[in-house]
Amino acid sequence: MAHRMDFLKLQLELLDDFRIRLLQVKKEIFANKADHLNQQYSAILNTAYYITDILCQWANLPVIF
Repeated sequence: MAHRMDFLKLQLELLDDFRIRLLQVKKEIFANKADHLNQQYSAILNTAYYITDILCQWANLPVIF
């Protein structure tokens, strides 16, 4: 159980770092007055969706130690 908690803490830390970076990129896009639906912004949304999907899949995996 301790390994699972350690892994969860690592996931949360990595996700928070990634979230902060995505927000920085989003601010850069909006600051440049770029088209809000441009390729870069779409890539950010796609990435966020993919990570959410993967985390949902991981939640359903059995943990074997």
